Amino acid sequence: MPSRRTVLQTGLVTCSTYLAGCTAPTTDNNTRTPASYTDSGTFGETPDGPKSYPDRPDSLSPETISSYVREFEYARVYNSLHESNAETVSVGCTGVYDTAAHGGHYALAACGGYANYADGAHADHGQRPAVYFVGDGLTVRVERLDNRHRKYKDVFSAEEPDENVEQPGEGSSAGYRVYNMDTQTHELSVTVDFLGGLTPAEAFSTEYTLAPTSGILQDSVTYRRGEYRITAELANGSSTATRWTVTKDENYGWGETSIIVDPAGGLTIRKPPFDKVR
Repeated sequence: MPSRRTVLQTGLVTCSTYLAGCTAPTTDNNTRTPASYTDSGTFGETPDGPKSYPDRPDSLSPETISSYVREFEYARVYNSLHESNAETVSVGCTGVYDTAAHGGHYALAACGGYANYADGAHADHGQRPAVYFVGDGLTVRVERLDNRHRKYKDVFSAEEPDENVEQPGEGSSAGYRVYNMDTQTHELSVTVDFLGGLTPAEAFSTEYTLAPTSGILQDSVTYRRGEYRITAELANGSSTATRWTVTKDENYGWGETSIIVDPAGGLTIRKPPFDKVR
């Protein structure tokens, strides 16, 4: 069943069961404190349909923001499932407040749903949680993640099998996510160093060109258990680093550690509360 996608852009444009890493709650350093964001408007996929999108709250609080992103997500999912011959459209959503940062607020939302159509067709909807930034005059939504992966033979691993969370080629490898919450394109470089030896050893490095309000799911970083350091740097000079622990725990396949480019072009690395909206 085809989905109709449009982009609403108003105003000015000025730790799956196999592998997860846990990120330290604060970054080691951030070499640039960016100015406040200057964009305004609503940036995200907003399919047309019978459900209208909510207005941004005048008063921004955890309660109003979680309600706002839940209603926003409900409208976009309902509209994506709706067609002129739809007999039943059912959608249920969750919105969760995350944190206040970068001159605004972060929140998460996700929906599940289905539709039945007069011609006998059926459509189901499932999604990764969408990450929202909501500030005065600005809403940014990012859900879609471009998957990046490598051949398993190229993924960092230990020679001793019991030092790996999974054996190369037989299970998932650890990774991370990238969210560009800015309306500008950014060049991002990322290096992951293994800290379990006598000296740090580079396990992974890459560079990305991040389109505005876009995301990446980077897997194939490492199979090896242990402590790592993730260092991220933007071409604008903003950089940050944090410790990353790779263990085989209940969330090990979600790659939830996230490098976030904020709406003012700064960087943080942290783990949003994805588990609250799954």
